[in-house]
Amino acid sequence: MGVGMYKIAICEDDKDYIEYMKQIILKTDIVEEDMLLFYDFYSGEQFCQYSDFDFDLVILDMQMGDMDGYETAMKMRKMGHNFLLVFCSGVVQPFSLSYKANPFRYLLKEFSEDEMISEMAEVIHEMKAKKQNPFIICQAKSKEKIRVFPESVAYISKYKEYSIIH
Repeated sequence: MGVGMYKIAICEDDKDYIEYMKQIILKTDIVEEDMLLFYDFYSGEQFCQYSDFDFDLVILDMQMGDMDGYETAMKMRKMGHNFLLVFCSGVVQPFSLSYKANPFRYLLKEFSEDEMISEMAEVIHEMKAKKQNPFIICQAKSKEKIRVFPESVAYISKYKEYSIIH
């Protein structure tokens, strides 16, 4: 995978809507199609079980099966995953708790295609900006690889043959 590749996860129980979101992202004309890697997930559980979690952008449906978008996002955040998050919903309006997951945007499925492209353009610009920030890949306690941005590091200590980032 090239350095400039963008990994985008779309977690949505409607396969047609996943395809629609991919088309919206492509219609922003901000990133070349061959620079985008899409990952489809049809439930929060399936998404949380994925092993390589180094995504640049995660689009989560707020309403899916047993584990909704908020629960899914909070589980990933607790594991230290630092990705650009966008919530998407057909009926659920943003609620105060949902902001604890630190979403960048809240897209409503009722948006017209033009509105959706306009909102998604801002998301894709932010994704590109975040990717240009320096970061290091670290192994979390869960043995997963996570991104750590320098501004979130207080200090680094040595422990046996490891380093611990605080």
